[in-house]
Amino acid sequence: MTVNTVQKYTIGYAAIKDDVSKHWIDDISEDSLQIGTVYTDESITSEQELNISTAFKESHKPQLALKNAAKVIKENIGAHYALVYIKDRRMWHTRSGNIRVFVFRQGRFLSPPHHKATSVSTPFLLKEEDQLILASSKLLFDNDPKILKEIFRSSLPQEIAEKLLSTGTPAGENSICTILPCEFLRDNTPSRDRMKVLDEVFPFEKEAAERLAHPNQQRNTIYNFAGFVLFTLLVIFMYNKNKTNWNEEIALKQQEITQLQKQLSKANDKIRSYDNYQKLHTQSIAERNFDAFDSERYRMYALFRDVRSKFDRNQVADKFNIYNPLAIEAKVVMGENWFIVPVKGTHLVQKGETLKKIAALYYDNVKEGTQLIQQFNPQVVEGHSIFLPFEMEK
Repeated sequence: MTVNTVQKYTIGYAAIKDDVSKHWIDDISEDSLQIGTVYTDESITSEQELNISTAFKESHKPQLALKNAAKVIKENIGAHYALVYIKDRRMWHTRSGNIRVFVFRQGRFLSPPHHKATSVSTPFLLKEEDQLILASSKLLFDNDPKILKEIFRSSLPQEIAEKLLSTGTPAGENSICTILPCEFLRDNTPSRDRMKVLDEVFPFEKEAAERLAHPNQQRNTIYNFAGFVLFTLLVIFMYNKNKTNWNEEIALKQQEITQLQKQLSKANDKIRSYDNYQKLHTQSIAERNFDAFDSERYRMYALFRDVRSKFDRNQVADKFNIYNPLAIEAKVVMGENWFIVPVKGTHLVQKGETLKKIAALYYDNVKEGTQLIQQFNPQVVEGHSIFLPFEMEK
């Protein structure tokens, strides 16, 4: 195991196996910084590292740069990586495999949002006192929180990285850790050139201005406006000519139409409100992940009944993808094992719904979701609610 530092950013980097682990940090522009950590089963060549850095620099847009670099890693190296793009104090990231991205802020570990629907996360605002962590997930999940906070009391990132690997790495396994204090943001005041922003947001503004300045363009605009005015006058004339006949029919039906419109409007509002709520609720459950460090947000629990007493708490945690077994409460009631297990949410079974159709609403892997629902719920009956366990994190 070695510990390295890059003095410009006082970054600490450590890995159990150097030959198959790699990290890099590079200035893309005056206000843009890219950081990466990756490990695989084979040695990483200098050519592969150059390809990744090139993929970052080919685009100045954070989301596109991250997608390009992630694609290069998957095609050339492997699936265990974490990539971060920092610009104007905002952080975008993408990750895969066993490497996670965390921010240590005021004694707490924050997990920036990561959505399954997209490969790149939404921006996360960094502060000067933060410490950015790119590390194997087991280093944080398998360590006691008190030990972790004691380790991060050190002001030296290389010392933090070394202690984290020495206390949290299982025997025979590879682990990797990168610690970046965000002190460099102190002198990084967000500022952007106005014309540059206009060119990015309104790329056709100059072209439109040139077209309007051209005499022929102005003449065509006048002709189009004159034609529109004449057409409007013709419509008004035809309307006034036939208005007398229409008024008699309108008077008879107006009251009935008004009442029907009010009823229809109320019904449509209720339908839209229900549909929007149902979509948001389903999406919220589908994107919910089990976070072992997050104890402040709403978390749902469900009773799992082990009639034959076949499982212990650790086995139930593995079965339903709970990365911290201490989050599960186990009880013995009348000779049967009962476990209080965190779940994604619940679903009310509708008429005609199958297990496969329900799993498709909440899981990326429909086959895995179907198996999880069957294992957790003894019966799936129309009109009854079922529990939705957490799936294996990719």
